[in-house]
Amino acid sequence: MEKQLSKRVFELREKMGLTQRDFANICDLTITALSRIEHGEAIPQKGTLDRIILKTGVNETWLRTGKGELTINKPEEKIQQVEGIWKEEAYARLREELAYMRQNYDKVLSALLGGGKLGGLRTPDKAGLNQINKIRLSRVKAN
Repeated sequence: MEKQLSKRVFELREKMGLTQRDFANICDLTITALSRIEHGEAIPQKGTLDRIILKTGVNETWLRTGKGELTINKPEEKIQQVEGIWKEEAYARLREELAYMRQNYDKVLSALLGGGKLGGLRTPDKAGLNQINKIRLSRVKAN
């Protein structure tokens, strides 16, 4: 099975029209590591295969199993796909933080305006309390 994988890595490189040096550079591999993979002397680790898939845009199923066809997506398409995942993760994190802030509104305001930290809140000074009251009033008027 590893022999077949090594043939697929070689076939991919050949289809891309790259030398071992260029392919290795693109995939963040040493030339020696790539050569050993292509000759079936080394089994690429999952991270190595993931990197080859990400950097080349090759059909993941084909590279891992040999099923399907050898197709190569444009790197820009792969980048957009990965960026979409990152954006979704970032939005999820922001939504969580916003929900926390909504639940702990007064604590967050006290910490921000009174100079305290959320882990160990200090009582806000008089100016901080006045600011909190202004924000609360504007919040009530907005609702």
